[in-house]
Amino acid sequence: MKRLTVALALCFQIHLYAAETPPAVDADAYSPGSVSIEGLGQAFLYSVYGSYRPHKNFAFNLGLGYFSFPSGISSTGSVVLIPLSTSALLGGTNGHHFEFLAGGTFVAASGTATGSGTTSDLANSDFVFVLGAGYRYWPNEGGLHFRATLYGLVYGGNFTPWPGFSIGYAFQ
Repeated sequence: MKRLTVALALCFQIHLYAAETPPAVDADAYSPGSVSIEGLGQAFLYSVYGSYRPHKNFAFNLGLGYFSFPSGISSTGSVVLIPLSTSALLGGTNGHHFEFLAGGTFVAASGTATGSGTTSDLANSDFVFVLGAGYRYWPNEGGLHFRATLYGLVYGGNFTPWPGFSIGYAFQ
C-alpha cells in the first residue's frame, strides 16, 4: 500500500510539472546595459566601456582608456581618453544590429621632460569627433556581447578611418 501511495504521488507530481506552461516571452524585451573591452576603437588603443540602452534602438556609450610611455631617457608621458557616443541600433533580429554612432573622445595628455638641468611639465587636452558604423551583437536576454565598428576620426580638418573590436557582457 505504501508503494502504491508513493507511486501515485510521484505520478501526480509529474502530471503537475508537465501541465505547467512556459513563461511568455516578451517580444519587446531587451538587455539594457553592457560592459566591454574594446581594442583599438574610439580610444585609439584600448578602452573599457559601458553602454546603456534606454530604448531597444538607442544607446549611450561611455568609456575610459589610459596608457603611459617613456618618451626618452629623461622624459615620460601619459594619456587619458574618455570616449563618449550615442548609438542608433537598426535591425535587431535576435540581438543582431547594424549600428551607427556619433560622439567624440576627450583626450588629456601630460608629461615631464628633463634636460640641460631643467625640468618641464607639459599638459594638453583636446576633443576628437568620432563617427562610426558596424555590426553589434547585443542579445536581448543578456550574455556575450560583441561589436566590430569602422570609426571615422575627425580632427583638425582630417578624416582618418580606424577599426574597433569589442567583447563583453550584456546584462538583463
